[in-house]
Amino acid sequence: MKDLPKFSPTALRAFPSKDPHSVILFASPRTGSSFVGQRLSKAGFGITREWFYDKTHYCENLTLDSIHTLINVSRVTCGRTFSAKIMWGHLIETVLPILPYEVWPEWFGNMHFLIIEREDKLSQACSLNKARKDNEWYCGQNKIIEDTTTDKLISIYGNLTINKFLNDTMWAVHYYQEQGERWIKENDIPILKRINYSNLESDTQEALKLLREKNVPRIQKPKPWYKSPVKQANNVNDLLKAFVTETLKITEDEFNTFTSDDISGYLKEFEKDNTNISFKDFLINHS
Repeated sequence: MKDLPKFSPTALRAFPSKDPHSVILFASPRTGSSFVGQRLSKAGFGITREWFYDKTHYCENLTLDSIHTLINVSRVTCGRTFSAKIMWGHLIETVLPILPYEVWPEWFGNMHFLIIEREDKLSQACSLNKARKDNEWYCGQNKIIEDTTTDKLISIYGNLTINKFLNDTMWAVHYYQEQGERWIKENDIPILKRINYSNLESDTQEALKLLREKNVPRIQKPKPWYKSPVKQANNVNDLLKAFVTETLKITEDEFNTFTSDDISGYLKEFEKDNTNISFKDFLINHS
C-alpha cells in the first residue's frame, strides 16, 4: 500500500468511526443518478451527494483537506457509511490526480461500487443538451416549459448546431465514461451492481438489496435532503433526436455505437466544409 499523499495537520485527525464503509456511485450526466442517489439516502446508506464536484457549495476547491472534511461530516451525520456520486469526468479530472486509487481504502474504508449507465446514448445526449439550454434538470426543479411552439423552441434551442451538439456529447457522454471504464478494468475494481437507465427502479432496488445483504451500515430513520427527481416528459427530446439523426444521416442505433474517435471524425468533417445546420433551420424546415 502506498503512503497517503501529504496534506495539512488538520486532515490528520482520525475518522470518527471504526470499520467505515462507503458506497460510491459512478455515473455520467442524464443517467438517472439523482434518482439512485435519492433512493440510497432514503434507504439510510449515507447522504448521497456529488461531493467531489469542485464547483458546488460542498467544496469551493477540491483538495485533500476538503475531501477529508466531507467524509468526516458525512460520517458524523450518518454513522459509518459515506455515500457519494462521482461523475466520470470529475473522477478523471479532479479526484484521481490528488487521491489515487491505491489509497482509497485508507480514506473510504470498505468500498461498495455501483455504476449507472444509459444504453440509449442519443437520448442521453439530447437530454443533456436540453437541460443545459433550459436549466430543467428534472421535472419539478424549475417551472416546466409547457409552450413547445416553434417560436418558443427557437428562442431556447435555436442556436444549437450539430457541431456543438457532438462536441458536448463526446466529452460528457462518451469520452469520460470510456476513460472511467478503462480505469475500472485496469484496477480490477469489483462492481457490486450495474444499474441500467431502462430498468432504473428494479435495478436500484436490487442494488439496495445487495447492500443490505453485505450488512453495509445504515441509519434507521433517514431524512431525505431533496425531493425525488422525475424523468423529463415532453417532446423536445424527440425533436432533438430527429435533428441529430436526420442531420448526420444516421439511425439512432448507429449513434449509440459511436466512440469518441467516431465523434471526433464527424467534427473534423464539419470543420472542413464549414457547413453546420442549426436546430433553428431544422425546425423551420419541418414546421
